[in-house]
Amino acid sequence: MTLNELYEGLKQRDRGMAAFDRFMQDCRSGIESDRAHAAAYHLLLSITARFCDRYDREPLPLTTAQEAKDALLRLTDQARAAETRSADEQIRVLNAIATTELG
Repeated sequence: MTLNELYEGLKQRDRGMAAFDRFMQDCRSGIESDRAHAAAYHLLLSITARFCDRYDREPLPLTTAQEAKDALLRLTDQARAAETRSADEQIRVLNAIATTELG
């Protein structure tokens, strides 16, 4: 799993809970297979898990789901773009992910 594969996988999925569950599985896979970027996968997993917990056994409005998916796509895109940038830029992106709340 790479950050690019993570991004492309989410981009192709619907915006329902199954897509978020699969995204979290992909993040877990990335933590194991792409250790150089494990922090990004872990933070993306964490914010997605909090979002899913919030809507556990409750209806997920389509607009909320789409906004969350769009936010995850933006953050994942930023993380993959930062892979080749300076450590300061990578930390800035990681901090942005860590402070994001979906939905």
